[in-house]
Amino acid sequence: MISDGEFHSGLPNSRQRLLLNACVEPDLRRATALGERWLDGADLEHLDGGSRRMMGLLYYQLAEGSAGHPKMARLKAYFHRNWASNQSHLIQLVPVVESLERAGIPSLVLKGMPLAFSVYPHPGMRPMADSDLLVPCAAAEAAMDHLTKMGARRTDRPPVIPRGWDPGVVLRMNHGVNFILPRGDQLDLHWYSLEECCNRDIDDSFWARRVPFTAEGRRLNTLAIEDHLLHVCVHGLRADRAESSFRWLADATWLIRKRGDSIRWDLLVEEARRRMLSYTVAKALSILAETTGAAVPKEVPASLEAQVTTKLERWAFRGNLATSPRSKGATLWLRFVRMTPTYNRWQRLRKFPDYLRRRWTMESYGAIARHFVRKGLGRVG
Repeated sequence: MISDGEFHSGLPNSRQRLLLNACVEPDLRRATALGERWLDGADLEHLDGGSRRMMGLLYYQLAEGSAGHPKMARLKAYFHRNWASNQSHLIQLVPVVESLERAGIPSLVLKGMPLAFSVYPHPGMRPMADSDLLVPCAAAEAAMDHLTKMGARRTDRPPVIPRGWDPGVVLRMNHGVNFILPRGDQLDLHWYSLEECCNRDIDDSFWARRVPFTAEGRRLNTLAIEDHLLHVCVHGLRADRAESSFRWLADATWLIRKRGDSIRWDLLVEEARRRMLSYTVAKALSILAETTGAAVPKEVPASLEAQVTTKLERWAFRGNLATSPRSKGATLWLRFVRMTPTYNRWQRLRKFPDYLRRRWTMESYGAIARHFVRKGLGRVG
């Protein structure tokens, strides 16, 4: 299922898989053996990005059994750098959350921070490049304005909105935007938890099940365990990056290890079905169980795949791992389908060109045709 050639995706090659297994092995003696085997052939000064992100976790696994290994000092430096960086992310994020709260805008912290501070035993195990914050879709514009007033700035150039268009409609075609906070940290502001699912009501269940977590004495909110696992799986299998980032497999494994007894698998299955992500989540959980031995009930991936009644989800999933025109086109079409759950087939066919025009902020349908000719369907979306 996993080949050495899939460097572009969220799947490890054979050497990365050895590292991953050392980082998730619950038996510390076996973890030490695997970790030292990987270290013996590793150049820690010239690691690929995916492997570098695992160094803090590897240090934690080897700290007791491999204390005398000559490369442990370098691993320890990664571990402490992760800890210091995560403290900085937290210090910069908390005032933003509190200020938004005072303005009547609730938020959920996604991805790295709740993993680092509430799932992994130590925050030095899980590095973060930025912070991710989800706000309600209806509050997206207010949250952006509030961040700007706080001194944050967008990292992208805002799209030019054609005259007469509602900026809010264009905004809701995408899932979020990146900001640089006044002290230099990057904040990814989301109004949809997943870019695959841009529907105004899609995250209502996530909000209803939100749970608190504590990071260095600060109380924040994040996703429930089932929703967090789904989010990690979907985000991890995207291939829109220049290098492999297989860390999601470690994140998911530690999530299940920490809270596996309380996971309501039927809820995860239902949430994936509602979002038309059953095939993606089924594949992610199968890969997870095969690669790390995570305690995924065997019937869960089978139940998810049984829900997939069309080829659309399968094609869209392949669009995350390949660049074929059919797969990338399916990815784009499925995102539109998720956005328009009440439309029938003919309504969607009629409205799809308008969706593309607003998603890409193009004033005319002719501009869409020229875009397809210039870029090619295999590169759109």
